This record gives sequence, C-alpha cells and structure tokens, in this order.
Amino acid sequence: MRMVLDGPPVAVDGFIRRLEEELPPKAVLEELRIISRLPIHRRSAAGEFRILHSAADGKMRISIPADLAVCPDCMKEVFHRESRFYRYPFTTCTNCGPRYTVVEAMPYDRERTALKSFPYATPVSGSTPIHLTGVSRGEHCMPRLRSRPFLDRPKGERIPVEDPLAEARKAIQAGLVVAVRGLGGFLLAADAFNRRALEGLRKAKHRPHKPFAVMGRNLEVIERECIVSPGERELLASSEAPIVVLRTGADTGLPVDLLAPGLGNLGVMLPTTPLHALLANPTGEDTVPPFDFLLMTSGNRGGEPICTENEEAFARLSGIADHFLCHDRGINLRNDDSLAVVNGSDVQLWRRARGYAPGSIPLGSPLKSTVLAMGAGLKNTVCLGFDNEAVLSPHIGDLETPEALDGLELVARKFPGYFGRIPELIAVDLHPDMQSSRLGRKLAGELGVPVVEVQHHHAHALSAMCEHRLEEAIAIVFDGTGLGTDGTIWGGELLHVDGNGWERLGTFAPSELIGGDAAVLRPALQLIARFFRAGWKWTGNGFPGWVFNGMNWTSGGPSGRGAEHLHHPFGGQGLRRLFGRPWYQPRGNNLRGPGRNSPGGGGNESPGWRSQGGPHRTNC
Repeated sequence: MRMVLDGPPVAVDGFIRRLEEELPPKAVLEELRIISRLPIHRRSAAGEFRILHSAADGKMRISIPADLAVCPDCMKEVFHRESRFYRYPFTTCTNCGPRYTVVEAMPYDRERTALKSFPYATPVSGSTPIHLTGVSRGEHCMPRLRSRPFLDRPKGERIPVEDPLAEARKAIQAGLVVAVRGLGGFLLAADAFNRRALEGLRKAKHRPHKPFAVMGRNLEVIERECIVSPGERELLASSEAPIVVLRTGADTGLPVDLLAPGLGNLGVMLPTTPLHALLANPTGEDTVPPFDFLLMTSGNRGGEPICTENEEAFARLSGIADHFLCHDRGINLRNDDSLAVVNGSDVQLWRRARGYAPGSIPLGSPLKSTVLAMGAGLKNTVCLGFDNEAVLSPHIGDLETPEALDGLELVARKFPGYFGRIPELIAVDLHPDMQSSRLGRKLAGELGVPVVEVQHHHAHALSAMCEHRLEEAIAIVFDGTGLGTDGTIWGGELLHVDGNGWERLGTFAPSELIGGDAAVLRPALQLIARFFRAGWKWTGNGFPGWVFNGMNWTSGGPSGRGAEHLHHPFGGQGLRRLFGRPWYQPRGNNLRGPGRNSPGGGGNESPGWRSQGGPHRTNC
C-alpha cells in the first residue's frame, strides 16, 4: 500500500505514529518506509480523502486475509433496536466477516470479490437494514450491500414468508433440520437438546458414531454445560472462533450420548456470523425461546465436501434437511469451520480452515522455486510455497468422492493465481494412484513443469520439523500406510531426516494384510495376521488364552477386562515373536515387492519390506 499524506509536519508525524500504535485487531504492519518528504504550498494540498484503484501489475506482494467471525461491535449493532443494522444477518466491518471465501482475483478490492454484484445502497431502518459496516469501523472505506435470507423446501421451492429467520427458528423448535448457508458453506442446524432430531440426523447422514459439533449462543451457557479453562474461553471468543474441543461437565443436560458417543468431550463454538446468532436468539416479535445450543454440523453427505451453492445444497442434502435458509451472497471457495484443542498454554489445530487459512507460515530460508504441493488422499490440504513462506489452503477433506475431487481441482487451479504465482514445480505423494498425485501430474503436464514425488512418511516428518523449526531429527512416523521407495507399503517408520535427505532406520516386521484395505477398517484382522505369524494356532474357540467376541479380544473369555489386556500373553519375548524385533531393520537387496495398494496384493504375505542394499537417502 502507498499513501500520500498532505498536512503540517506535526500532523503527518502524528498520523504515522498512530498508524503503528492503533492498528485494527487483525492488521499486521510488516514494514513502514518513508519514500520522500517534500514541502508543498497549502494551495497544492489534496482537498479530500481519496482511495485510488489498485494496480494489478504483477509486482505486488499479495496476501489474502482469512475469514473472521463477527466482531463484538457488529454483534451489538445487530441486536440493538435503535441501530440501523438491527437484525441484519450480513453485518460486517473491516475487523470481521468474509475475505477468502468471496475473493475472485487480486488485489483484494470489492470489484474482484463476490460482493461486486450487489449495488451500492443507503442505510434504511426496518427489519432488514442495508449495510456492510458501521461508521467507526470503516463505513466510508467499504460499500454497503443488499442481501437478505430466504427459506426454501428441499426441492428449492421458495416458502413465501415475511420473516425467513423467524420461520427457520420455528422449524428448529418443531424438531426439523435446517440447512443454513453460512460464511464458507452450508451447515445443518437442529436443536441440540432434541433427541429425536439428533437420531434422525444421524440416520439420514449414515453417521452412527462420529461426533457432532454444537454452537452455544454465548459463553455463559457453554460454561454451564462444559468445563472451560481461561485459554479455551479466550479461543472461543477470538476472531478465529474455531470449534474448540471441551470436556463436558458431569451434570450436563446435553445429550452427549448422541452428540459425541463415548468421548467425554464435545466440539463447541460460538456464533461466527450475525445469521447464526439470530438463529439462536429471538428478536422483534419472535416468540420462539432462545436456543442455548444448536447442533451445527457440516452440510454434506459422508465423504463429500460441504455444499456452497443453493442449488447444490437442494440436490445433495435432499433427504437430510427439511428446510434451507439461503441467501444470494456468493461463496467462491468453500471454507469449513476450524477445529482446535487447548493443550496447556498451546493451541493445537486439528483442522485448519476458517479464521486461520490461508494465512502464511514463514520458512527458515527462501525457496528456489514456486512449489504447489498437492497433499495426500485423506484430510487433504493444498500448499503453495514461494519466497520464504508457505501458504496452506483451508481443509479440503478426504478425496473419496467426485465432489471432493472437483473441490480439490478448483482450489489447486485458483489458489496460486490469488497470490500472483504460477507453479514452477508440483510436489505429489509417491503413490501413483493417489487422486491428488494424479491431479498434480495433470496440472504439471498442462504447465510444462516438473513433478517431485515425496514419500508419505517423509512428508509427515518434514511437516513436523517445519512447525518446530528443526533442521535435523530422528522421526517416528505412525501414520498408517504409504508407498515406500522400494515399491512396497510402509507404515510405522523410524527415519533420520536432515537438510540433505532422509534415511530409513527401521520399521515393523512385515505381515499379511488380510482383506487389503479392509484390515485398516477392522484392525482385528491385523491382529489375527500377527497371531498366525507368531506361530499361534486357531483352536476353534480362538487363540490360546484369548477369545474373539465380535470385535473385542478378551483375556480369559467374555468376562475378561477387554482390549486393555491385548498385550497380556506376550511380555517382552511375546512382542519379539509377534513383531520380529521391537524395531525391524530392513536388510538385503532382493526386491520382490507386492502390488502398490496393499502388502501382498490384498491378502498374500508381503515379502518386500526390504531396502535396496541398506538405508535410502533421497534428495527432495
């Protein structure tokens, strides 16, 4: 940004000082340089304050701000009867609201966002005031937009009601599920205390056990039902406002057996937009009581990304949602809620999305090329590396459906352009059949740039080292399976990693993978394979000293103490029999590796867990 300041020296110097001291809450001033100071005559001074159009000349240093939760000032105006912004569900200002999800091109100005289609308007009074921002927080800098919610039935049939928000609240009170178009996509909302609604939603989503998140209408009701530390309270109320995993109180009235079966904790967040706050709290003539907690879960089917467009939601959420609370403000890129846990004084992000992405991560040294890293197949995220920073996209998710793959391709194609970059190298997982790797090779072919293959466990080690600023480490990587450099499936790796490459020091002994990927979903199959490899024989009633009862192995029969005693018969020698050695050193140079998808090609013994004449050192 370049500013030209006209005025008395004392006033100009005072402005510069205040600029450094009184930044908006999320603004970061990385550098301030005075290019020149020239004396001018009063008649030559600018007569008014002006903001000129941004120049898109390719020489910009670009960053995209993350979407932020509604700020306290805007929230007060939404619920203040005398405010011209009373009950307006899209109230935002320079300190809050959509950023990443509405951007179309850079530099970041209104005419290059999804807001460009909304006409300028003047504030009006009434139940749907028209505005984007308040006077004290940038009203003159940002245009106002005209938008309002509307209520639809599952097939997209508009429900003619005077107040769509009030009708949506009535539907939730009646035990219905309402799909709500939020900041970065649709969420499914229901009364968190209504057991019938929760049971019906689990059945409709085919989600019997995975926990649901809830939204508390304020901190007071959250602290009534959950145990909240000062750090967790601060994180809940922050502008990032992630879902925070909290311990539930012993006397909680929430149906935790349906919200988070068997966990003892619960994902909780505060309202992130005025729309969500207005759903939870009655206003005007609304007689529906406040909802202390609303279930808020992703608006999708299992394995799919969240819906962003109205028509998309009507099609994909049919049979799940009873009503749809929609609006006409566009969402260019989906952005799910972030998920975090407070560990001591540290915040650990379990899902990095709204509020955090696409914030950049500084690197220790500059990159030689602009790199687009495609991520893996589960919990996918795209990363763009250039200069001395790495920029992570929001969480994309598991690449198990055509919709998820479409979402990945959309982000991979758009993301570099937002930062004025063209990838000069594309990094993919070593496994050739991984969907992200296939797309990466496709994009590399279109751009005519090289592809770098990265071994799966090596990538995990590097990410942890980058986070903790380590140049060298001994890494123990337990992340399921990944294709190894010898053509076999690896898992449970002991690696030595430094700036020159990596070395595989050890792993577990090989074993049959009964049923291929089925053994990942049913770990008892892996245990059976280990029993056979250890020389134990099946007696008809189980292995010696063990009884297999459904999916639970128990010592001493069904009355035993269960899976906590899985290690009981082995001791040190038993582990040695079961795993060969506590750490298995790959040896030899006989590569007789099985298929790439599972050791032994889905059920046969895997003889190929060996290295080529010793440890590998691969430069990436």
